[in-house]
Amino acid sequence: MNPRDNLSNSATVNKNIAECDQPASIEIKVLGMQWNAVEDIITLQCIEKQANKTSKRTVLSQINGYCYDPLGLLSPLMVPAKIFLQDLHKQRYGWDGVLSEKDQNTWRSITSNVIGFEVKLPRKVAEKSGTSSHTMSIFVDSSKRAYACSIYVTTTSCEGIKETKLFTAKSKVAPIKKEQTIPRLELLSIFLGLSLAESTMNKVDIMFQKVNLFSDSTIALCWIQGYKRLPTMVNTLVQKIGLITKRIRDTSNVTFYHVPTHENIADCATRGVTKNELKCHRWWSGPIWLNTTTDCWPAKDATNLREQNFDNDDENLACTSAYTEEVIHP
Repeated sequence: MNPRDNLSNSATVNKNIAECDQPASIEIKVLGMQWNAVEDIITLQCIEKQANKTSKRTVLSQINGYCYDPLGLLSPLMVPAKIFLQDLHKQRYGWDGVLSEKDQNTWRSITSNVIGFEVKLPRKVAEKSGTSSHTMSIFVDSSKRAYACSIYVTTTSCEGIKETKLFTAKSKVAPIKKEQTIPRLELLSIFLGLSLAESTMNKVDIMFQKVNLFSDSTIALCWIQGYKRLPTMVNTLVQKIGLITKRIRDTSNVTFYHVPTHENIADCATRGVTKNELKCHRWWSGPIWLNTTTDCWPAKDATNLREQNFDNDDENLACTSAYTEEVIHP
């Protein structure tokens, strides 16, 4: 076998590759994403996918065909499309039934906000050599229609200089079989964030000294601390969160934080933003305070939330099972 089209981000390596084995362009696709080897950047570009008619099937096809985004980096841009597809399911459209004029107009508005978006990102997120530590920050949030998480990696150099970059993200629409309360969706977002974090840590060759989770839901943060007896579904989810947290703590120090809503960067992945807003959005680098010391953060350690009173919360009035899982100490 004669491997061809070899390319590296190292100019030294490229010089040693025979000309006949080099690709025609310095831009090639790697794992489905466009990669510029000289600048070592990846390009995410949303392109239009034509359809003869607008049906539920073509909507799904267009959502999947806009841009290959395995890391979920375009979640703030794509969540309105996911919500729209769920609305079509609610209206019981057939897969090939033509959408109403109203729904077609809504879909055209959504697609116009996606098509043409392009962003160039450095392929390398974290520097391994010449650094003193790596910290993973997980932001989670939910709205009535969706819940999401975004994961950032903060690299601290030997000189103490910090740099934060978006690593991966994920968004999901809220379940439709049974309407969920916002606190339960917030709890789902915590589970989603920790699950994605654990999966990420198992796949990358980086040791994270600290793993911090940020949520703006006081109720959900109290639930995972074993605040009081919990409803069955909530209790089950809390137990799953506890197991993941315990596994992550085998290698990293895990801390839960309560963050003000306006500082929760994952909010945009539950509500959506315009393509013009996303280009220069702090979504790509996270809140600037992640590059400062913890005493300068607007977020507070969730341990102090335990003593607060939530008598007005309907969620805590319907307790159907005793909570016996070991308390997760933030």
